[in-house]
Amino acid sequence: MLENKKHTRLQAFTMLELVIGMVISSLVITMVYVIYDNLSRQVVVYADQQDDLMTYNQFQNLFSKDVQLSTSIAIDDDRHIVLENANKEIHYFFKTEKIIRKAEAVDTFNIKVLEVQFDQNEKIEEKYQLIKLKIEILGASFDFFESKEISLASRMNNYLLDEY
Repeated sequence: MLENKKHTRLQAFTMLELVIGMVISSLVITMVYVIYDNLSRQVVVYADQQDDLMTYNQFQNLFSKDVQLSTSIAIDDDRHIVLENANKEIHYFFKTEKIIRKAEAVDTFNIKVLEVQFDQNEKIEEKYQLIKLKIEILGASFDFFESKEISLASRMNNYLLDEY
């Protein structure tokens, strides 16, 4: 005896539904990848900018300290100065792409130096010796100033030595 077989309908996805699901999931995965890629590039750029700012801050602090603790500033040429202390000399070389500090050890700061100006004219009425650097950081250029007070005795000596 043959039993009457009922056709049972299985529940499954059709091919069209599978293709639409794959297209939607591939679009979502592509958008997530693009967002991740952009974020990772921005993180790298941000890290490079922070490195540049850290280098500048280290240079600024060290240079200011060296200038203020120096007893005199000797200008060797238009891109080299010597800061004299009681027991040592510190040389600064201002190259185009970097600044080199030579003391007991050699330090290099990757800072682009566009222009260097020294105020060499020590007159009796001038109280400060000025160092001006035009530097470029993060694509922008700006002026960096550092000054050293010239003592009255030193100004008088220079004035009297110029007279004779």
